[in-house]
Amino acid sequence: MPGLEGFSFGPYYLKQSLGQGGMAEVYLADDEERGIEVAVKVIGSNNVEYLERFRREAKTIDLLRHEHILSLLEYGDQEPWHYLVMPYVPDGTLHDRIASGPLSVQESGIILEQITSALQYAHNRGIIHRDIKPSNILFASDDYVYLADFGLAKVLDADAELTRTGLIMGTPEYMAPDLADGPATRSTDIYALGVLLYEMLTGQPPFTAPTALAVYWKHIRELPQPPSQVDPSLPSTIDDVVLCALEKDPAKRFQSVTALFDAYQAALMTVAAEHAEEEGELDRQAFEEAMSQPEPSRPDSLFAQTALHRRGDQLILRPAEHGYSDKALTSLSRHSSLNNERLDETAPLLSPSGSHSTSSPRRSFSSIGSPRRKGSISALSTFIIVAGLLIFIVFPMGYIYYLYSTQPEPALVVNAAHQSTVVAIASPTSKAGGVLVDSLAKNTGGRWDEDALHCFFKDGTYHAIATQEMTVQPCPLLQQQFTNGSVQVDVSLLAGTSASLLLRQNGEQFYEFGLTNRGQIFFLRHDRDAGDTYISLLKPFSSTVLRGGMEKNTLQVIALKDDFKLFLNGVQVGEVYDATYAEGQIALAAATPATIALSEGSFSAFKLTAMP
Repeated sequence: MPGLEGFSFGPYYLKQSLGQGGMAEVYLADDEERGIEVAVKVIGSNNVEYLERFRREAKTIDLLRHEHILSLLEYGDQEPWHYLVMPYVPDGTLHDRIASGPLSVQESGIILEQITSALQYAHNRGIIHRDIKPSNILFASDDYVYLADFGLAKVLDADAELTRTGLIMGTPEYMAPDLADGPATRSTDIYALGVLLYEMLTGQPPFTAPTALAVYWKHIRELPQPPSQVDPSLPSTIDDVVLCALEKDPAKRFQSVTALFDAYQAALMTVAAEHAEEEGELDRQAFEEAMSQPEPSRPDSLFAQTALHRRGDQLILRPAEHGYSDKALTSLSRHSSLNNERLDETAPLLSPSGSHSTSSPRRSFSSIGSPRRKGSISALSTFIIVAGLLIFIVFPMGYIYYLYSTQPEPALVVNAAHQSTVVAIASPTSKAGGVLVDSLAKNTGGRWDEDALHCFFKDGTYHAIATQEMTVQPCPLLQQQFTNGSVQVDVSLLAGTSASLLLRQNGEQFYEFGLTNRGQIFFLRHDRDAGDTYISLLKPFSSTVLRGGMEKNTLQVIALKDDFKLFLNGVQVGEVYDATYAEGQIALAAATPATIALSEGSFSAFKLTAMP
């Protein structure tokens, strides 16, 4: 419906067509009440089915309030037209970004994390997107994205289904093969996300053909080429993740989008561990500065919104009372429909040039080495992998479970020579191992270091406070040497930069596993007389498993000689090998950078399982 330039819908003056897709036309418009630019999607009332889908898009977006889902500002009717008003984003789409070449594994991870967060949020509310593709991923800044266009979204178990029998909705390059036999599900979104990840890494979708039908036939019948065969620089561990998402059988795919992202992140960490010797030393100041780098910038006021309401007969969604700024309106939406070549081909809500910024610095993801192992996995390799899992994971975890389920409460023994209470970890039946469980509500038996300033018990938890710049303040478990076993504790970062768990500490030398106020996890080693220089055994990275703010997170390390398995909130997030230190104390700690003089961590639910 071209030719509406110069018309007004309420305060929205349409000044330029941005594109057309199916029955909808998108215009760049001036909001004359607010003095900013917006994108207005317009549809006529002559197509009842598209009009109903248009209205459903507005209702669906109203159900989804998420920092990575594009919001709706207003829905209105002005006969014979119906329109949606959305923030206008001039910075381009993921499709534009990929057109310039494949993304790095780190860049792909940054985008994947944000999209999986948004999509999992929708799935948890019974909504599937049905049109995941690069042109529906929109850049508000160089590394901050939105998931847009819920025009084809479906509410699971809804009474009414708008799609006609025999008509498959979506874009063929991103459609799961099981759509040929049944309705869209969460798993079909996961498949589309796998295609999107494939395209980010290689610069091309897994299947292409001259017609839409031929493309979809390949999805049904052919196996995708592993990404590393398209780009040999990609590690083989990435192949496993992408190909799992692209399984023909939904039962063999990841069972959630979060599981897909966690597997991708684990694949990167596996490669990073293989090249740990190349990581070198990390200065504590440089580390803290890296932790203080801003997260991908987002339009803050875009999310300070009230509920959808009406302008007369029109539904309106306005940001909170102070309105929305130019900076806030840096996102867009698109409407999906059917045409001749693609089952869904739409037009972007972009500036005419379709340009996007490339000047902002990108945040770091996890480190990765470049070489990859080529070739398929042999039967011998499979046997070695299975045996390794049994030896290093299944058997030790079984032993830990046995200890937890069979060991009696540890005895308390008073060391008369030092006039202090010491926990005897050894049980009557085993001199080599035992279990210590401590709520940390109080200093039971005087087993923890305690003073009035740095290490003390308050409000039912144990607090570690660093009160000087460039300081790691340990609060140790007294008189207990730790060699092998499992250490677990709940931690909340109340102030400052980081809170952590120290292992095998002897004075200035220790291993440190912790989290930061930037929502990242790290694993470091500090050597005696090293000053502010740390060895980065696992470079800081973000994870959807990590709970933000001052929320409680559970840290766990299973240490067996030189093998450290790292867990966050019950999910394994890394594995590191380092044989520098064999034993030492356990401590809970807070740390400060050069520019901050106070950090505070709160700890509870401590559990130690000693192993031979």
